[in-house]
Amino acid sequence: MMKKLYFIYLLLILASVTTTSCEDEQLEGEFAADPVSVATGSFTASVNGEGFSSQAIASTEGTIGTTTIEAFSIIAANSTGQGISIILNTYDGVGTYALDLEAGNIGNSGAYSDVGDLNDPVLTTYITSLSGGTGSITITEIDLDNLVTSGTFSFTAVNNNGEGDTATITNGVFSNIPIINN
Repeated sequence: MMKKLYFIYLLLILASVTTTSCEDEQLEGEFAADPVSVATGSFTASVNGEGFSSQAIASTEGTIGTTTIEAFSIIAANSTGQGISIILNTYDGVGTYALDLEAGNIGNSGAYSDVGDLNDPVLTTYITSLSGGTGSITITEIDLDNLVTSGTFSFTAVNNNGEGDTATITNGVFSNIPIINN
């Protein structure tokens, strides 16, 4: 479980760093005159009272061998090096889910990451499943025909460095976020 969480957080960090480290370059070559449009939605929240917005992507289930595991995850990263991710291992469709890790159980979690100064990045990660972080996510729509999801979330996450500081995520809304169905 922890390996899965760390992989997702690493992916979130990679996405935030790669979206901030590109320079403007002139593109060369031939391009399609009518590119395929990609569905986009909105992902917004307040992080410690400051606005956060980003592109996001969601996943609704996975398969290991012949075993299907019902799960839900949503990952968002912006160009300033911030990211929010939510993982539900108790996913069972539209509804409200607590974002915490009960002792001894595989649970759900929310995380906020920030690389700080992009010229001298230092990653700080806050997770609900450590030291008493709490919150919830309400999934209001899972549209598998159009592969989009919508809902709301909020959580307070604890810094994973053991110092006890927190990040408070409020007014979280995701709307028509593209789903990748594994």
